[in-house]
Amino acid sequence: MHILIINYHPLHTQFIQKSLRYENIKSDICQPENLLKIWYGQYDALILPLVSWNQPPFSETAHVLENLGQIPTIITAKTLPPDSFTSEFGQHKHWRFIESRKPFYQIVTTINSLLKNSIIVTPRDKITLGKLKLDTHTHEVHYEDKQIPLRNKEFELLECLMRNAGAVLTRTFLLESVWDCNASILSNTVDVHVSRLRRKICNQARHNLIVTIPCVGYKFPMN
Repeated sequence: MHILIINYHPLHTQFIQKSLRYENIKSDICQPENLLKIWYGQYDALILPLVSWNQPPFSETAHVLENLGQIPTIITAKTLPPDSFTSEFGQHKHWRFIESRKPFYQIVTTINSLLKNSIIVTPRDKITLGKLKLDTHTHEVHYEDKQIPLRNKEFELLECLMRNAGAVLTRTFLLESVWDCNASILSNTVDVHVSRLRRKICNQARHNLIVTIPCVGYKFPMN
């Protein structure tokens, strides 16, 4: 499981990340203004620790969350949500509120429950670039109508490249996104997996879909 914590409340955010680490759950922290810039569907759930329901206005926060699809979302605060926001939670079955004073295990339990009961396939579950199609819900990749079998890390690497199509991704970025490892420890891991991925995809596409940017990293073309 990989969770993204939105840093509305710095102290509570740090506490949540430390608690998740004790549960052997990977997590990243993101500033609110950067959420849509880094989001490409690699996270299983979101946690939003709020200082208050008016800082920032929850209506603005809700609008941002709606653009992310049916991602399980835990919202925490010291006080219950005002009546004016009750309808927001009613409209989004994948949102849950937990008072910050509650035991931390309730957050993990609630996320697991939401993930288990979520069977909705959202637009973010499917990525299509040209004739190449990737489906994160079924964990399948097809070129034209033929399935390409991939190992887990090959699949995650391809997903990262396709969601960021057109952008140059450094080896460090790919390591931290797919393996959550220190690039200085596993410096050739990305290169090895890209090489394997190329062989499998190019056997079907008959041309290179992953471009090497010398001394930087890799790029997946938009077309």
